[in-house]
Amino acid sequence: MKRAILAVSLMAAAFASFTPVLGQQRLPGDTGSPEERGIQSLNNSGQVGFVTLHPRGDRTSIVIDLHSARGRVEPAHVHRGKDCIPADVDPKPTYPLKDVVNERSVTTIDAPLAKLLSGNYVIMVHASAKNMGTYVACAQLSP
Repeated sequence: MKRAILAVSLMAAAFASFTPVLGQQRLPGDTGSPEERGIQSLNNSGQVGFVTLHPRGDRTSIVIDLHSARGRVEPAHVHRGKDCIPADVDPKPTYPLKDVVNERSVTTIDAPLAKLLSGNYVIMVHASAKNMGTYVACAQLSP
């Protein structure tokens, strides 16, 4: 009985020590705290999630975690725009991102975090390489 209580206590202590790390993921080379923004569904895709921006000096690592996209390959880009209304977004990408594959994309781009969070950019996820005109998800990169 004492061993079982000790084992449970050790597991609880171990979990508690990792909890702050899980809430504040950092990538190697980060120069500050990451910023997280929600990803909203577009065109009834049902795809939602989060984008996390990790500052790396004059560069930014962008991590897209998109739920309900398992098994899909979807192009993603940073576009000029102030909101997620497709008609208000410049269709020409400002920064290409790696495709979202099985719900995830990780890309480092040559732009500082402050520029991306100026309120002039959004991240758009396209339905597929053959259907670039249909957006399935968007993250507004506002301050």
